[in-house]
Amino acid sequence: MSKRGGNPTAPQIAIFAIAVLVSFAPLKVTGWMSLFRDPLLTVIAPVSGPVSILATRLRGDEDRNESELGELTRTELEELYLEEQRGRLEALGRIMALEAIIRDLQGGVEGFSALPIRRMVAPVIGSTPPAKITVRRGTADGVYALSTVAVASGTHQIVGVVSDVERRLSTVHLLTDKQMPWGLIEGVVVDAGGVTREALESAPRLQLRAVGNGTLVAEQVVQETAEQISVGQLVRVRDGTVSDAAQMLVLGEVRQVEETDDPQHRLVLVRPLVDDLSRVGTAVLYMPVVDRDAEVEP
Repeated sequence: MSKRGGNPTAPQIAIFAIAVLVSFAPLKVTGWMSLFRDPLLTVIAPVSGPVSILATRLRGDEDRNESELGELTRTELEELYLEEQRGRLEALGRIMALEAIIRDLQGGVEGFSALPIRRMVAPVIGSTPPAKITVRRGTADGVYALSTVAVASGTHQIVGVVSDVERRLSTVHLLTDKQMPWGLIEGVVVDAGGVTREALESAPRLQLRAVGNGTLVAEQVVQETAEQISVGQLVRVRDGTVSDAAQMLVLGEVRQVEETDDPQHRLVLVRPLVDDLSRVGTAVLYMPVVDRDAEVEP
C-alpha cells in the first residue's frame, strides 16, 4: 500500500525551526504576534480566570490560619525578646552592684559599718525637684524607710535617704533638701582617695545641714578646725545617729572656707559631686542587713 503524503514529522520540524528563529528575533519584529495571545489563551484555557478566583476563595481559610500562626509566632518572639532584655538588665544590675563593692573596697568605705551592707541597683523613674526622687524598688525587694540610702551610680555620693516605701516603689528624700529627715549630719573631712582608720582619728569633723540651694553648710567651725580643711577635700559620713549603710559615703566636696563676722569661726560650704541630685538616672540602694548574708542583687 502506498503512503499518503510525505513525512509526517516535517511540519513539526518546520514549526520548531520557526519557533527557534522567532525566539531570537528582536521585539520590534515579533511584537505583532501578541495580537494572537489573548484569543489563543481563550481557546486553550477558557476557564482559567474563574478557576483562579475559586481557588483563591477556597484558600482563604488556610491563608487566615497562616496569618494567625504568624501573629502567634511574632508574639512569642516578642516575649522571648523581652525576656532576653530583662535578663540583660538583671545582669547589668549585678555588674553595677559588684562595681559598687569594688569602689567601696578601693575607696576605704567597706568595713566602717557595723552591719553588712546589701547593694541593689534602682532605676529612677520620677522626680519632684528639689526635694525627692522615686525609684523602682520597694518592700518586695527588702527596702525599708530611713535605714536605706541611695547613692549615685558610679560614685560614693549620697543622693538621699529613703523616706517612704511601697511594694514596688520608694521615695528618696534628697540630701540637699531642707526637710531631709536626717537634719544635721556629721561628716569627716578627708583627702580624695582611700581612707584609713589612722587618718580618721585626726581628721576634722563638720556638722552639716542643707540650705536649699543644692549645697550643705557647716556654720560656726572653729578657726583651728577650719585651718585643717582645704578646698577640694571630700566630706564623708561619720555619724552614729544615721543609718549604718551611710557610713563613709560621700556628702560632697569642700568648695569654700569663708570668714564670718566672728573671727574665731569659719563657714564651710560643701557641694555634692553630682550637680543636680534630682536628675540622677540610676541609684544604688545601700541597705544594712541583720544577718551576714550580704547578698548582692540586681
